[in-house]
Amino acid sequence: MPDNIVLPSPTDEDMAADVDTNGEFSDSISLEAYGARLKQLRLMRRLSQSDLSRRARISVAMLSHIERAQATPSLQTLDRIRMALGLPLSDLLLGIADKAEENRSIVVKADSRLQMNSVHPGVVKELLSPVRTSNMELMTLVLQPGANSGAEPWLRSGEKAGVVLDGKFALTVGAETFDLDPGDSFQFDGNTPHGFKNIGPGVTRVLWIINADSAG
Repeated sequence: MPDNIVLPSPTDEDMAADVDTNGEFSDSISLEAYGARLKQLRLMRRLSQSDLSRRARISVAMLSHIERAQATPSLQTLDRIRMALGLPLSDLLLGIADKAEENRSIVVKADSRLQMNSVHPGVVKELLSPVRTSNMELMTLVLQPGANSGAEPWLRSGEKAGVVLDGKFALTVGAETFDLDPGDSFQFDGNTPHGFKNIGPGVTRVLWIINADSAG
């Protein structure tokens, strides 16, 4: 991100969303390892905590707590941090996920997927991509009944695509909402405001693909 771009200061709502209210970060990543990795990436870019917190729109105190493994980052916070650093999500996890490390450049075994809870209740992302630098990210969205992407639309530079694996999935892109069933697929420009919701009575699973314009 260019130095002359300054994002708005974090609001109270932004700060409240910094912590994963479910209290769980990942089944296979320790908070200590993630905090150390985050600090390493920040220092490599010669950013102070104040610089990164401003770019990521999180509080300096929260960033400090995350680096010292004293706070659990939400999925929203992870996404803000990786965008502020100009990295794909997988790069934030590179080298700290023991189970994924063995074959991280090519294969992800089913029992080694990294799982991340969202700040939005009932939403979990399972990272399917190998933990390495790439403009493409492959993951599974697992949505409990009624779970959704939140009131604010999602935005990300690049293409997004996917396939509904199980359940009923409502996808909103711009002003249009599409009700999708298993086997239905989609593709759209990630710069278009978008969101989603599980509109079925059971768990919905969606293969979610992101092909960014650049790493991050």
